Amino acid sequence: RCQRFDLRRVPNKMMADHLNSICDQENITSDAPALERLARAAEGSVRDGLSLLDQAAALTADKITDEAVASMLGQAGRGQSLDMVGLALSGDASGAMDCLANAVGRGAEPLMVINDMLDLLHMATRLAAGGHLDDAPESERESLTALASEHGIAKLGRAWQITLKGHGEIQASPNPHAAADMVLIRLAHVAPMPTPAELIKKLEKNPPQNMVVSSGQQTAPRAGGTTETKSDAMPDPDPEPEPEPASAPEPSPVFEPTPEPAPPSAMMAPAEPIPAAMPEPQPMPSPQDEKHSPQNLQALVSLFEDKGELILANQIRLHLRIVTFEEGRIEFDENSSVDQKAVADMTRLLQQWTGLNWLVQAVATSGAQTLDEQHQDKKQAEIDAVSQHPLVSATLGRFPGASVLSVTPIEGLENPLEPDHLEEEGDSTNA
Repeated sequence: RCQRFDLRRVPNKMMADHLNSICDQENITSDAPALERLARAAEGSVRDGLSLLDQAAALTADKITDEAVASMLGQAGRGQSLDMVGLALSGDASGAMDCLANAVGRGAEPLMVINDMLDLLHMATRLAAGGHLDDAPESERESLTALASEHGIAKLGRAWQITLKGHGEIQASPNPHAAADMVLIRLAHVAPMPTPAELIKKLEKNPPQNMVVSSGQQTAPRAGGTTETKSDAMPDPDPEPEPEPASAPEPSPVFEPTPEPAPPSAMMAPAEPIPAAMPEPQPMPSPQDEKHSPQNLQALVSLFEDKGELILANQIRLHLRIVTFEEGRIEFDENSSVDQKAVADMTRLLQQWTGLNWLVQAVATSGAQTLDEQHQDKKQAEIDAVSQHPLVSATLGRFPGASVLSVTPIEGLENPLEPDHLEEEGDSTNA
């Protein structure tokens, strides 16, 4: 028999108190921050916490300090991790990298430093969201409160996402220290950037001047300081001639006026061509580009195979019993093992590929054989024809229990089932 016990994780505070009681009974001198670090490293497991406490006591000769525990675990001091978070969120990348280099120089692992930063960012964000700091050490609560009040939920959440992504990059990097530096640089780079909520508030207070006008046409500045709408800047592809105004038009600075008046289209032409404003003409589809519809069931299966819809093609081949097959209309036996989703997908794809409206429906009429059944019947007919040949029949008689499984045509022979070919092959074999 097997017994299973689902053990709950012990809270960090309870774990630290338990380790402290053991230190008192064993006459081990310990600092409260050191025991809290051991409790966090144990991750709720009392057995792991006792193992770490035993290692720390042996390493420090029963004088456990936070610095010694941090060195044993490959972590930076908790104060250093707080400093790195504060410097990075302030935009001071250089100071944060110097702090990281100092921690690594003292034996801390870059990955463990990032772990500490993630823990601190999580607690600060939770506090900013209205949570508690019951599991945070007393020495860190003031700094975490300052982080939560200064940066807020949006910036702290953004920093946590960047740090979490950097955690995976450090694990995959051949140089973890360099990868951790890049995480701090990114944190410092985005620190002064506004959050989406701040951007929306700024746009509401100071809307941009070049916004879209009420009629939906974008305005563009003219050379003289006025604005013109997009419809003014872009002439209609087929403008209708308008009557000339009563006042005389301005003379052109390049051409001399002629006795005959200029046509209205020339007077309305823009001073400078705007090739980008004119829509490019769409090429007319050539006869080769026209979409063709399948004319029979085999063509329908080939179309679905060519388009990559192999599952639908297989369902059509195995289960569809056709009653009527016309362009734009397919009727099949209602007893066909084709589900409604396959029918809907078939209709949608045919309309998309052929450009026609297709009606695919089941009717209460017996349909023809499926393509697979037709193929099996043809294969069996070939096997029967070959089996009835005298040479093949004699061969099968010599080997009881033998049978013809398939027929493969021989390349180069017009009709491999002709008796002459088989007799020639038999003669050559006997010779």
